[in-house]
Amino acid sequence: MKLISRSIVLLIIFSFVSFPSFAIELDQAIKATNQHLTTIDIDLKKYKIISAQNISIDDNKYIGPNSWFLTYKLRSLIPKNEQSLSSTGGEIFVLFNGSISSFKVTYGE
Repeated sequence: MKLISRSIVLLIIFSFVSFPSFAIELDQAIKATNQHLTTIDIDLKKYKIISAQNISIDDNKYIGPNSWFLTYKLRSLIPKNEQSLSSTGGEIFVLFNGSISSFKVTYGE
């Protein structure tokens, strides 16, 4: 859970209060995606999750209610303070379909 940003943590906390299944699905998606990324030699210590979206449509096709689009970014490219500029690139985009346990991984610039 160290890779989760503050906004996602708040989302999880809110979800456990209001939508327990939503939070459980997100937790499962993060765990499954982290495990998958380690199998393709991604060092998760170098990355941070900066976005998590629950989606049901990909490429104009219905893919089910338990699908997540997670965005990871290299920690070294994340600004350290308000005055720092954000660097482009260094992202890993993962579409996880929890219904069939499939992953689609793409990379930023």
